[in-house]
Amino acid sequence: MLIRLIFVFVLIAPGLGSADRGHEILQKTFDNLYDCDLKMLLEVELLDRQGRSSFRRAQIARKRIGGHTHSIGRFLEPPWMRGTTMLMIDNPDRSDDHFVYLPESKRTRRLTSVNGADAFLGSDLWYEDLERRYAQDYEIVGVTDTDDTIIVRSRPIPAIEAYEQIEFEVGREDFYLLRTSYYREASLPPFREITSTREHMIEQQGHRIPTRYVVRNGTRGTETIARFNRIELNPELKDSLFRMVALEVGRKIPGLD
Repeated sequence: MLIRLIFVFVLIAPGLGSADRGHEILQKTFDNLYDCDLKMLLEVELLDRQGRSSFRRAQIARKRIGGHTHSIGRFLEPPWMRGTTMLMIDNPDRSDDHFVYLPESKRTRRLTSVNGADAFLGSDLWYEDLERRYAQDYEIVGVTDTDDTIIVRSRPIPAIEAYEQIEFEVGREDFYLLRTSYYREASLPPFREITSTREHMIEQQGHRIPTRYVVRNGTRGTETIARFNRIELNPELKDSLFRMVALEVGRKIPGLD
């Protein structure tokens, strides 16, 4: 009996702690990306199935206020979007608040039906891609080591309709997020991938931040390229910039004019 118990323990032991390790890796990865304030210019190129492109440009700022991440984006181009401004307030329980200011109506309205997997302004970006992630929002399915990276496969908590599993591939040494893959079924290839290389990375104040994302949507046959310029980490940003009144008076993000 003792020999049998030892044999069972040997079989099980390698898997013990994989969930804890997966959560630890995700926590370090997300801390690298999100535990800093920032401001930047965002350029988004949308490529349709025929390879035709369209563009968006926006000023972006993010600040942690009272334990919540506040993000604001004011669009500069195309002309029909100029002045449109979005404010997102992160809540750890995923009940995030989204507000949009539309200059033609001169009103700010709350978006009450935003899903994390909703397309962001017609691009392959999702709202989820712009929001802060938390390690506890994922159930760890498995952790795989390669020569240079660690791959953490997980399920979102609570389950969502858009995908069943999500896979994060991060650098073994620096926890830089290299690839995020989305699976509708575990047995199928990913239908959506976001990639960033160290070639398009800056390092400031101990954080490694991407300057370019490529989002490929296999279902739609489309691609979105997001470029981040003039990035500044932990700039001086007033809390008042992230209030609805700031949206309505058209306050610009300082240093990005």
